[in-house]
Amino acid sequence: MKSKLFKGCNTQREKNVRRKYFQENVLIFNILSEVLKEDLRLLEKESASNKRYDDQSWAYKQADYNGCKRTYEELLNLLDIGDKHV
Repeated sequence: MKSKLFKGCNTQREKNVRRKYFQENVLIFNILSEVLKEDLRLLEKESASNKRYDDQSWAYKQADYNGCKRTYEELLNLLDIGDKHV
């Protein structure tokens, strides 16, 4: 689990309670991850379209795409609640 998920936990007991909560709800997090992965896939498909470059504001759209993609990737990283990190 990522250390960010333990923000606000002041004791090891609080961390253990939070870890248990996430582990008990792993199915929900997996479903949410799948939804986000599909949304990211659609975003990437849309971004690959050559039509985007016909628009004068394509650079702004590209910057928006980059920010959206980074947000999706950060969320997916947080939702990977395996015991790899903490």
